Parts: sequence; structure tokens; C-alpha cells
Amino acid sequence: MHHRDRRLRRRRAAHQRVGAHGIISSELAIRLARAVGFRNILVHRYAEVDDDVVVQNLAFTGGLTDFVHEVSQWIEAQRG
Repeated sequence: MHHRDRRLRRRRAAHQRVGAHGIISSELAIRLARAVGFRNILVHRYAEVDDDVVVQNLAFTGGLTDFVHEVSQWIEAQRG
């Protein structure tokens, strides 16, 4: 297995573990894992990048806001 493939699998697995532990929703864990793959396409140019696809995926930035919100809620629940 190529080193890059192992790193990608670990990043995706990290999102799945956080979702499995109830820190974030499983839906968000899936969205984050997909974002990792898309990020790699953009950064490493694994494929020809279509501007329309990039624009469509920019809508995911709300996923980062959701991540912060869900983790914050989990932290508050642990405190109290």
C-alpha cells in the first residue's frame, strides 16, 4: 500500500471513530471523510479538476461549522 493511501485511510478512519464515539453525528463523519478525499484531488491533482465540481463542493464549508458546533456540544455535555 502506498504511503499516501495509508494516510488517507487514517484520516477517514479518524472521522469514523469520532462519529462512532458520538462526538459528532455519523452523517457529519461521512461528510468529513468525503471532504478529505476531495481535498486530496484538489491538492495533489489526482484527476483533472472541473471548476463546476469545485464550486459545488464549496458548499461543504458548512460542514466545518457543523463540526465545531457538534464538538462544542459534546465538550459541554462532558463537563456537566
